[in-house]
Amino acid sequence: MACIAPLVFFSALLGDKGSSSIHKMALMQMIKAKGGLEHLALGAFLSGLITICVLTEAIIMDSTLDIPFLDIPPAPLTPPTYFTSAILRRAISRKGGYYNLSPDAIELFEDIDFVANFLPEEPAAIDIRAKWVTKVEDLLLSTDYQDGRDNTDDFSIESDADAIMQACHTAALIFWYFFLDDAYVAPFRMAVLQCLVRKLQYALSRGSMDTWVRTAPEAHTWICLLGTAAASDMNDRIWFSLRHGQPVICIESKGASVFLQSWNMYNWANRRRKERMMAAEEEGIFSVEGEERGEEDEED
Repeated sequence: MACIAPLVFFSALLGDKGSSSIHKMALMQMIKAKGGLEHLALGAFLSGLITICVLTEAIIMDSTLDIPFLDIPPAPLTPPTYFTSAILRRAISRKGGYYNLSPDAIELFEDIDFVANFLPEEPAAIDIRAKWVTKVEDLLLSTDYQDGRDNTDDFSIESDADAIMQACHTAALIFWYFFLDDAYVAPFRMAVLQCLVRKLQYALSRGSMDTWVRTAPEAHTWICLLGTAAASDMNDRIWFSLRHGQPVICIESKGASVFLQSWNMYNWANRRRKERMMAAEEEGIFSVEGEERGEEDEED
């Protein structure tokens, strides 16, 4: 069983949907026959490894996460706050590492954490939402995003601090593009989302992983989960998944809870992307990229 789990993981990383599906089915049957992970006597490490491998496959292949006898919550209706709250706690304590998120980056996460925790009728929540409606509308009006062009040659990224700020800002735009529906912003366009994905990849690639891992693992994990949910190309989902897994061990948690929290965040973002795509399809404004991803979703 411990040998099959890595086969699920590496098959997913290779983009081999058929192989990963077969290995996962065999693994799930073995777990079910034994009565669940807790009865396998594999120890915490191997049980956690199995969870990670199956979760990675579900994210990359955009499939259902289902482990026998393990309670997997449904896709949340509101944005999960596990990571944003952890980001803000680390920012307040300023513990660990030689670099922390800038005040501007912290404000991005404060806005997201607030609207996720309070009723939309709260005056402060209304103000925050209005601020980000303006930011998203400005984004949609920009020529590069209207044309779906790559615009990743951002010469303002000259340091880790610049790269981290750019990644946080781009991920925040993706979050709000998912969070705000058509009542607030222009109809959803997959081409715009993929421009944001490419910009996010560029910013992440320009920053030192060592800096991310040592000082802002929660922010990096949250950003990569959003990137994975937003990406239409499987290779991009694999890229974000590989980055997502690296700093997770630095996040304070009990057992495998951080991985289930990762799934919650991804699952919410993935659900919102599909809802926005479906609404756009009904309006007859689907882009080619969106149609292709939609077909993949239906197959899953």
